[in-house]
Amino acid sequence: MRPPDLSILLLAAAPSLVAAAGRAQAVRYELVPAQSRVWFEASATMGRFQGVAQQVSGWADVSDTVAFGGARGQVDVGAASFRTGVALRNQHLRNEMEAERYPFVRFVLEGAAPGEAGALRLRGRLIVRDRATPVSIPARVTRANGTVVLDGELPTKFTALGMRPPTRMGGLTRVRDDFVIHFHAVFRRK
Repeated sequence: MRPPDLSILLLAAAPSLVAAAGRAQAVRYELVPAQSRVWFEASATMGRFQGVAQQVSGWADVSDTVAFGGARGQVDVGAASFRTGVALRNQHLRNEMEAERYPFVRFVLEGAAPGEAGALRLRGRLIVRDRATPVSIPARVTRANGTVVLDGELPTKFTALGMRPPTRMGGLTRVRDDFVIHFHAVFRRK
């Protein structure tokens, strides 16, 4: 009896090997709230201001920890947790965001792709109140001491997110439509 031809065995097994390689086990990363920061910068008739979130949480599942292929995840920001340095402006922001009805601003990560100069392009949906807006965000990636750090910004508009730019005093005080969301997100492997 003649021994089996190994090339035929390899050809027969190839589809199974390829399928198994495509099912790499995802690695879970948890956002480290104490080391992470989400904030926005906006302009109003009275000048520029920032709003810094005091409540941030999230996670990401990554099947390719080199190129971040197959990345999925979520970052939640407490809608009522933004602090702008002015109590009345904080209250107006909470009212405009309907924070009691919609307690979180949420980014749902649906994928990531390599960008320019080692950066990533994060693809997903930004959910503010009851509106989900598709977004693509460039992010810088650094790795240190078992963490993955993403830094980026998303220029956007209140109207693009389904809100009116806030106005007060019959329109004498108004916030410009365009603003920028920034993030410094530190993730640690779970």
